[in-house]
Amino acid sequence: MHRGTAVSGGWPWRRRERHWNPATELWFAIKAAPGSQRSQSALASDDRDPRLSLIERNLANAGFESFMPTYRIVVKHHRNKKLIERRFPIFTGYVFVNLPTQRFVPVEAVEGVGKLLKYSRIYGDAPEPFSFPQEVIDRLRYMVWEEDQKFLLDKAWRMRQEEVDRELVEVKKAASRASRKIRNAQYSELAGGLAPAALRRLHPALWLCKRWISC
Repeated sequence: MHRGTAVSGGWPWRRRERHWNPATELWFAIKAAPGSQRSQSALASDDRDPRLSLIERNLANAGFESFMPTYRIVVKHHRNKKLIERRFPIFTGYVFVNLPTQRFVPVEAVEGVGKLLKYSRIYGDAPEPFSFPQEVIDRLRYMVWEEDQKFLLDKAWRMRQEEVDRELVEVKKAASRASRKIRNAQYSELAGGLAPAALRRLHPALWLCKRWISC
C-alpha cells in the first residue's frame, strides 16, 4: 500500500482538498462600518422614498447591487416635537451584496464596507465567504415589503386623521368668530328689532343686555 492513498473504512494519510464552487447568482453578507447604515431622518408627512444610507449609496455608485433589510418608525423630535420618520437596519452591522463574479476585492474597497462575512467548514481550513441563494434574499425582500406596506397604511391613516383634526379646528374657529359677532352686535340694529317684552320672554339675560346698551 502506497502512502497517500486512502483505504476504505480507514483514515487517509492526506486530507482531500476542498474547492469552493458557489452558484453563479449568490449574495454575500458584508460588514458595515459604524455609522454607515444610518439614514437621514425625514418629516412624517414627507411622501418621498426613504433616504438611502451611506453604504447603500456608495455601493450603488460603485456598480454593486445591495440589499439592506430595514424598517421604519415614526418618533417625536425631542426639540421641535414634530413627528419624524426614521429608518433602521434589521441586521445591524451587515448588508447583502450581489456578486455574480465572486470578485471580493473591489467591493471591500468601497467606503463604508468592512470585510465579507466568512466561516470555516472544518477547523484549520481557510475561511470561505458566507453565501446566500437568491431565494433567501427574495423571501427577505417580501417580508420587508409586507412590513413597509403596513407602515404606509398607518402613515396614510395618520395623515388623514391630522387633516380631519385641522378641518375641525378651522370649523370651530369660524363658529366662534360668528358667535362673537352676534354677541357684540346691538339688537336694536337687527332687522325689525325686538321689543323689550319679547326680549324678556326670549331670555332674561338678553333683556338685561338690551337695557344696559340703551343706558
